[in-house]
Amino acid sequence: MWVSFPISGFPEIHKSFLLVGPFLVACWATWETARCLQKRWNMLHAAVLLMVYVDLMIVLMIAFLLLAPYSGELL
Repeated sequence: MWVSFPISGFPEIHKSFLLVGPFLVACWATWETARCLQKRWNMLHAAVLLMVYVDLMIVLMIAFLLLAPYSGELL
């Protein structure tokens, strides 16, 4: 996620297709974290579920940085 901030030019977000790389890496990391979920509920399952939620927030933040510059063109 920290790589995506300088690439997007945050806080003045500009168009950059280089954000596709961090987005794909974040999606892959979320998938790898989700693979660690167990069928039975225990503390490890709870911790992994929390990390999946954190990964999803990171994916959505990178997706926002990737798509926000195009919102002016849609209106």
